[in-house]
Amino acid sequence: MDTTQDAVDRGTGRRATSGPRRRPPQRGSSRSPVREAIATVVGLVVVLAVVFLGLRAARADTALPGLTVAGVDVGGQSSDAVTTAIAGLDDARRTRTITVTRGTDEVVSTAEELGYALDVEATVAAVMDRGRQANPLLAFRDQVRATFVPLTVPPIAAFDSIAFERWIDRIADDLALPPIEADLVITGTTVEVVQPQPGETIDVEALRSAALDALQDGGDATIEVPTVVTTPSTDPEAIADLAAAAELAISAPVTLIRGDVRLSLTGERIGALLQVRAEAVSEGGDADLELVIDPDRLLAMLPAEQFAALAQPPQDASIEVTGGQVVVTPSVDGFAFDAVAAAEQVLEVATTPGARSAELTGELTEPEVTTEDIEAMGIVEQVATFTTEHPCCQSRVTNIQRMADIVRGTIVMPGETFSLNGLVGPRTTDKGFVGGGAISGGEFVEQIGGGVSQFTTTMFNTIYFGGYDIVEFKPHSYYISRYPLGREATLNYDPPVDLKFTNDSPHAIWIDTTYTDTSITVSFWSTEYAEVTSTTGDRYGLREPREEREESDELPAGEERVVQSGRDGFSVDFTRTIAYVDGRTATETYTTVYLAEPRIVMVGTGEGQDDEEPTEEPTQPAPDPTEEPDPEPTAPAPAPTEEPAPAPAPTAAPEPAPSDGGGG
Repeated sequence: MDTTQDAVDRGTGRRATSGPRRRPPQRGSSRSPVREAIATVVGLVVVLAVVFLGLRAARADTALPGLTVAGVDVGGQSSDAVTTAIAGLDDARRTRTITVTRGTDEVVSTAEELGYALDVEATVAAVMDRGRQANPLLAFRDQVRATFVPLTVPPIAAFDSIAFERWIDRIADDLALPPIEADLVITGTTVEVVQPQPGETIDVEALRSAALDALQDGGDATIEVPTVVTTPSTDPEAIADLAAAAELAISAPVTLIRGDVRLSLTGERIGALLQVRAEAVSEGGDADLELVIDPDRLLAMLPAEQFAALAQPPQDASIEVTGGQVVVTPSVDGFAFDAVAAAEQVLEVATTPGARSAELTGELTEPEVTTEDIEAMGIVEQVATFTTEHPCCQSRVTNIQRMADIVRGTIVMPGETFSLNGLVGPRTTDKGFVGGGAISGGEFVEQIGGGVSQFTTTMFNTIYFGGYDIVEFKPHSYYISRYPLGREATLNYDPPVDLKFTNDSPHAIWIDTTYTDTSITVSFWSTEYAEVTSTTGDRYGLREPREEREESDELPAGEERVVQSGRDGFSVDFTRTIAYVDGRTATETYTTVYLAEPRIVMVGTGEGQDDEEPTEEPTQPAPDPTEEPDPEPTAPAPAPTEEPAPAPAPTAAPEPAPSDGGGG
């Protein structure tokens, strides 16, 4: 209870002067233990952080001190120095040797051959990362530990598994010991038996495991590879039977006969050909053994002349005309030497008791054209022939006869279209053609193959009188008197001017050509198909030649010289009437238009005067129509009593063609 004084004091607001008093606590007079612990920890962390940052700053560009990689000291080194050191370690590890042995055999390889190498870049990164990890505790730990104890960073390998597997396969092949199979060794006439023996193969899985362990160890290593015994697949009893057959085979010569040719092999040569071949019966089972002769070795053993005598190509049936008769040379089958069949035949004869000779077997090869083919063609008689004549011994005669040689013997089958250009091709010196007269640009010139048009004209008339379908022909631009009026043809390869006809008969045609120094003849041999009569009309539509004047500095000024006399042009019709053996008839009329040959005058433009009169005659006159009579066909049909009426004359002469190619 309050005392009076207290009440008074409370009432007056003054401090009581009597009774006990309580003092408030004073600040800072004492510390809490928790606060002291926290303060201690914070202080320690600050100290450690300062230490860590100091160490990290001091080692910012170098590896931690005392750091090693596979025994290589890289502590305190810069990144470049660490890279150099790790590259050296990579070289050392690549070149270390891995030796694999099987008994006394061994194969030495480098670690690099096994696909091993160091990943230098990754290893350097791992070294430089120590003490700088993202986890500050790990980084601090490494920084502190590196100050007192050495640290180790394992090297990071770059492994090529494909190269490793290739190495495994190679070692397995190199160190494998295949089993020895039963065989025969034949020397001369002696047969020696090779008995089968077991072999060894490499345990690949064990080799793979041991090699990987050796690569991880880091140094040179030797691996004694485990093996698996393999048994041979051949039977000793089977090889004994083959030895007996081989002894019989080489006991005496063997002879194969074809006609007059004999293929003889001595016992020694047979022994050189014999081989033992094993064929597996089933997987893991015994193999069947057989005695064989290699066909290629037999072929190589034959002398070239003997092989040529045995192998004969087939010969086609052919046609010749002798004494006005068709003579067929029969076809001959060819013989193809079959080395496989011959090898089997030699072995059979050699290993069979009894006769040691036999008729050589082989493949008969048929010719492309048999006797029956020729006989079925219906080539039995001459159905058309025509001859033209020419002066002897000119260069153009060589070309005419060369054409005849190329065309002779050609067979045109029923329905086939014959092309003279297609058969002969370009007229070149390589084919035996020479320079000769031709018509080009309205003038008579010299060119390779000149004169072939005479052969073309001769063949055209043979086609014409044979009654065959004329597909393409072109007369000369100018009339040439040695050819039948209008009924003639020229030839050129480029631009093409061709002679074509179709064999529209049911029989084949054999083309025969003959020549003398002054004539060329083309004959068709077949079966008579048609009879032809021919008529030729009068000339009409006469056209006078134009004059062409050309300047020449080789002549004195004012002098004129005629180098080609002109000739009138004209048109002419010719008609053939065809009477076929089946009773049909056909009439065909052709019109040939000859251009007027220009009169060419050279006019002098050179220096000096010439008092001589102009030359009126050409220095190289064109052939005159009256110089040579038109040749008649050797067997033409009689001319009809009435000539057909000439066609109306054209109102204007046609323009000359640029070239007649083969010329006259």
